[in-house]
Amino acid sequence: MEATRIELAQKNMQIQSLQYDLYKLQEKYDNEIRSLTKEVEWGREKLGSLKLEIRRLKEQDSEDTISIIRGQPVASKQKEDSEVGVVSNVAIYSLKAKVGKLESETQKLNEKVHQLEREKATLSLLNTEASNKVTQLTSENKALKTHRKKLMEEVQKVKGGEDKLKSDSGRRLPEVSSETLERDTSVLGVSSSTENIPAAEGKKLPERKETFQNWLSGDAAKNMFQDEPNQCANQ
Repeated sequence: MEATRIELAQKNMQIQSLQYDLYKLQEKYDNEIRSLTKEVEWGREKLGSLKLEIRRLKEQDSEDTISIIRGQPVASKQKEDSEVGVVSNVAIYSLKAKVGKLESETQKLNEKVHQLEREKATLSLLNTEASNKVTQLTSENKALKTHRKKLMEEVQKVKGGEDKLKSDSGRRLPEVSSETLERDTSVLGVSSSTENIPAAEGKKLPERKETFQNWLSGDAAKNMFQDEPNQCANQ
């Protein structure tokens, strides 16, 4: 009974531990996925704005070049045009470098997202396994409770039988000691011997009477006088 109760407590603790670990892992991966998703979105927005800026600078540079080729006057001054052209080229190269860096970072973030998604899928499998384990432990827990209930019922039956035996033994006749038994036996022996004496005497009296009668008969007296004449003469 005690071993069953201890095993039941251990199963409950194991179930609670698995549920807590599963909750913490799920929370951790959800937070990481949300953070990386936000970074990817920010990178894509930044990349889109840089591409628009590059396109605008390229269009402006191409318009100035076409105007120069056609011999048309440029809207701005020559010095400003040259300065703008140099700045535009530098800005374009800088923006291209930033775009390349952002694309590389975006690719890394995408790979990280894919990795987290794979880990999330693995976590889902672990979650399924943990759920199956919890179901199994719950079933074992239920079986242990049923077994414990049966044991308790058997214990109650045994206790009820012991109480019944005690109550039956309390209603029995008091035990007779050996001394009392010997004393009663001796008294019964004396009584039986006293009752048997008259019976024995009753059996012997007819024999004595018959012998006395035979002794007083004529034949017996005649024989006695024949065998002992001297004794009779003296009498």
